[in-house]
Amino acid sequence: MTNSTTSSFQAEIVDSLVVTNARVLISAIKMHNSDNDESEDESIKTGPYVLHADSTGEVSVLFDTEIEEGDYNKIKFEIHKLSGSEITQYADDPVFGEFATSDRNTIYIDGYYYTGGEKKYFNFVSNQTENLMLTLDEPIDIDDDYVTELSLAFDAPRLFKAATILSPTEDNQKEIEKQIHKFIVALKR
Repeated sequence: MTNSTTSSFQAEIVDSLVVTNARVLISAIKMHNSDNDESEDESIKTGPYVLHADSTGEVSVLFDTEIEEGDYNKIKFEIHKLSGSEITQYADDPVFGEFATSDRNTIYIDGYYYTGGEKKYFNFVSNQTENLMLTLDEPIDIDDDYVTELSLAFDAPRLFKAATILSPTEDNQKEIEKQIHKFIVALKR
């Protein structure tokens, strides 16, 4: 007698993906002066605040601040959960309210994707914490005599790209969270 079993696994193939709204909770932004020790970063913005991007491509000012003169070659973004006291403080806040829950999430991304011609909506949520360090191609020279603008490109769809487009489902949660370091790019203007 022959016992034959067939096992098959078919992954969901995503044809395309569109992010319509993305929010990331940032606790601090720090810049590293090329002349200082690796552990010495200048805090340029402490939070919390929300990095927000939507499908319109509209640019918004995150902050406007004075930074000590020098050449800066790295920017660090700290993605951290709200503390217990901050949860109480921001529970009813229109900007921070969705982050001020017992889930203590740090990332919310909404959008849709197509698989087999079918449109599926998604809401990707993560409570991942991470420090993102961006090394700039060329150091930014901050001088008191002129204004330097630094723009950030927030490419949320890159979170869902590995060798293929990852479906934003629970099955791919860990793989998508590994991509977090790819979705913020600094651009000097």
